[in-house]
Amino acid sequence: MRRMVSSPKIDEAFQRFDLLERRVDLAEGRVEAYDLGKAKTLDEEIAELKTSDAIDAELEAMKRKLAGNK
Repeated sequence: MRRMVSSPKIDEAFQRFDLLERRVDLAEGRVEAYDLGKAKTLDEEIAELKTSDAIDAELEAMKRKLAGNK
């Protein structure tokens, strides 16, 4: 087991994973920066909040329904 864990192949796999993780982080940062450039109007933000509230209420109703079926 120790040989497997300290294997160069394992180290290389972790290094590749770290590199991919950094690339994803950079891509996410770019997307967030791009979204920051788009200013939303107050009406758009309120509409998003209402949609979010509606989704949350629907999710809670589904949870209650599932809990009632048990």
